Amino acid sequence: MNLNFIMEEEKRLKEAVAQEYQDTSGGSEPIYDGVVNPELYVASAPRILWVLKEPYDNGESYGDSRDGGWSLTDDCMNKKTDETSRGRAFQPICYVNYGIWSGVHDWDEMPWLRNSDEIRSGLKKIAFINISKLPGLKYTPWNRIVEAYQRHRGIILDQIKTYAPNIIFACDPQANLIREDWGIPFTQWTWFGSAACVQISTEQRLVWVSHPSSRKKRADYVNDAINAATAQLEK
Repeated sequence: MNLNFIMEEEKRLKEAVAQEYQDTSGGSEPIYDGVVNPELYVASAPRILWVLKEPYDNGESYGDSRDGGWSLTDDCMNKKTDETSRGRAFQPICYVNYGIWSGVHDWDEMPWLRNSDEIRSGLKKIAFINISKLPGLKYTPWNRIVEAYQRHRGIILDQIKTYAPNIIFACDPQANLIREDWGIPFTQWTWFGSAACVQISTEQRLVWVSHPSSRKKRADYVNDAINAATAQLEK
């Protein structure tokens, strides 16, 4: 994994997103995503990617002309890490990341996010992409994400290939859409409570989790996700 390569590829991918993610109503611009901090991502081990559904930008309806035109990963996760890490959807992500990197696989043994700069700042070390990159609403219809994936799967798969993550976390429907694109049967999922995983290669694993903003018990969500990401699987 090369820092210059990632930085150049991020420029290419941003241009591709700007060209492809067009709001047909003419109101919104894309909200960009990708590697949060390229230098930290390249140095991280394992490299972690989260694939979620769509970003939110305070709009009351799709196509709100006030929406978009900024970067979720750079403007929020990189430059406003502390504030962003405290958001409902990002807290579980921070705990899961920390557990994998630190080797602490039990949420009850972790420090509180509010008291740990290490947990919060880990947000800078990951890659993060949304299936739909146009501003969405607080509730995302399942079929909207399926349609967005089918329309933009080329860019989504390009991002995943470019970032070469070792662990890919994804909620549904995209977890199974990605799995299907890679030709892996549904029966290959190995379950760990509320999470599941499938080994893509010796260097890469796909982990199916609920959306991090779901109302699942925090300890169960974090522990199940970590176990699915790190457990030794039978061949």
